[in-house]
Amino acid sequence: MRMRQKAVAAIFTLALVALFSPAGVPSGSAQDRPVSTSNQTSGTSTSAPAAPGSSSHEPSEGCKLAPYTGAIPLSQVQNYFAGEEDLRGGMTCTFRINSKLPLFTFHFLGQPDNTFGDLDIAAGTRTEVIQTIEDTTDPGLITPTPIQSVLTTVDANFDGYQDLQLLSACGAKTCSYNFYLYDPKANQFVLEKFLSGFSSPFV
Repeated sequence: MRMRQKAVAAIFTLALVALFSPAGVPSGSAQDRPVSTSNQTSGTSTSAPAAPGSSSHEPSEGCKLAPYTGAIPLSQVQNYFAGEEDLRGGMTCTFRINSKLPLFTFHFLGQPDNTFGDLDIAAGTRTEVIQTIEDTTDPGLITPTPIQSVLTTVDANFDGYQDLQLLSACGAKTCSYNFYLYDPKANQFVLEKFLSGFSSPFV
């Protein structure tokens, strides 16, 4: 009987030591986890280090409208409407077409009449244009769609390469697009007339 009491007391003591001693905290518990670098006061956090081989200076994917830089105040130029997006500064988009290829840069030229002109395409860090797609984007034809949605990518022919889906016009319920399929051999985007004939296609 006395042996059993001693055994119970020993187990109870070990349990208390394991509970309150830092050395007794089981592996994988909160004490063994890396301490968070988040700042509780500001709500900000330190980002994790970049993966080996990745560039922290690489631009993020998506489209960004450039500001108007003309000499005449924007409120005095033709076709300016307060509260609406102004396209005269142009827009630059970056998208990855394939994991083995560098980021592609797509630049819409801004026009004085507040539309987009041709689309210039460059690849990687090189600035020379490898292709120009003739384009005219009138914001009045795609309202209320945000101008940043004019160009998106989708693998339209399921070949592992992203293709271009270029918004051309929107009606009351449907939108129409032009599709340009990426040709890896030519390193060019080729107009796909069949897909471009559909309204509001879903790939």
